[in-house]
Parts: sequence; structure tokens; C-alpha cells
Amino acid sequence: MNIRTLVISALVAIPAAVSTQGLPALQAPVATMKANVGKVSSAGERERWQANASLWEIRAARTNKLEAADIAKMRPVFDAMGTNVSKISDPAEKERWQANCEMWRVLLNQTDRIEKPAREQMRSWLAVMTANVAKIGAAAERERWDANRELWTLLLRLT
Repeated sequence: MNIRTLVISALVAIPAAVSTQGLPALQAPVATMKANVGKVSSAGERERWQANASLWEIRAARTNKLEAADIAKMRPVFDAMGTNVSKISDPAEKERWQANCEMWRVLLNQTDRIEKPAREQMRSWLAVMTANVAKIGAAAERERWDANRELWTLLLRLT
């Protein structure tokens, strides 16, 4: 095998290997979130966090855009999470979850890369979430929300 063939083979193999790994930067915060969700005692809150973690697992598995099959899997999970969020009575918690849902809504409505107007919209929701999360006193809840906030920050930076 000559050097040219070797280089071309490597260039073809690298993207194929990378595309099966998803977005590696998202894996650690997703793992943190999933481990923490097991500690949630409230059924409604656990349901929201399980749905959110499921959405992140699907998103983290892709390197670029979500495929139609991914979105088809994510929509019912997102809808269930949104229905659950509508029942939250605590204003601060509701604000965090609404910001989270709005970012998921934008993401699920993008067909390819997140366009600039949508990205700016997501950044504004992320700012709301960040300010709100800074006020959380409970360590376990703060850990979940910090992981979620980190995921949104990384996603906006990577896509």
C-alpha cells in the first residue's frame, strides 16, 4: 500500500469513527445528571428529570444534526415533560423548567444546524436558567441543574 492510499484510507476512516461517538463533551454531564436523578424522591420531579436525561442521551449520541428518527423518539418524551412542567407550582422551579423546555422546543424544530436567531433565543433562555440555578440551595438539585446548564452551554458552543 502506498502512502497516498494510506492517507486517503485514514481520512475516510476518521470521520466514520468520530460519527459513532456522538458528542463526547456531553457524555460526562449526562452521566452526572442520570446518576443524580436516582436521588429524586418526588414522582413528578423524577419524571421530568428522567425525560430530560433521555432527551440528552439521544442528543449526545449524535455528532451533528438530529435525524428524523431521533426527533420522532424525542417528541413524545418532550411532550410528556412539558405536560409535567405545566403542573409545577413553585415559581422558581417552573421558570427553570420552562426555560429548559423552550430550549428543547427550539432544538427539536431545527432541521440542521441551530441558526443564529434560534441560537440567540436559546442563549436568552440559558441566561434565565443560569440566573435561576444560581439561587438553588439544595446541593443535589443544584448538581442536576448545573449539569443541565453545562449541557446547554456545550451544545450551543459545539453546534
